[in-house]
Amino acid sequence: DEALRIYEESLAIDERLGDEQGRGATLNNMAIIHEARGAYVEAMRLYKESLAIRERLGDVMGASNTLFNLSLLHEKAGRFKKAVLAAERALALAEKTGVESQIADCRKRVADAKAKGKG
Repeated sequence: DEALRIYEESLAIDERLGDEQGRGATLNNMAIIHEARGAYVEAMRLYKESLAIRERLGDVMGASNTLFNLSLLHEKAGRFKKAVLAAERALALAEKTGVESQIADCRKRVADAKAKGKG
């Protein structure tokens, strides 16, 4: 598919340049595409790789975003406890950034994951 091909080309450039922040963002975006297509195993692998890079770089906002996405993936796969844990981690990081819109989104994500876990 064209979108993934473009992301793969971007990833190759990030790797050639040693742009770890770019790699983390690209991997996260590739995971979103795989998740949308129902390829949850591949999406999980890419999210985890993105998260590891972002945490290693101290990219708090990026890590929060990836954890938010991981929470959604866990929820879709019926892993509600993991969805809540990822959302709570995303919220904790968002609170460190002080970005109110990210904090609000992560709070809603925690609430949604908890609500669906009980339903």
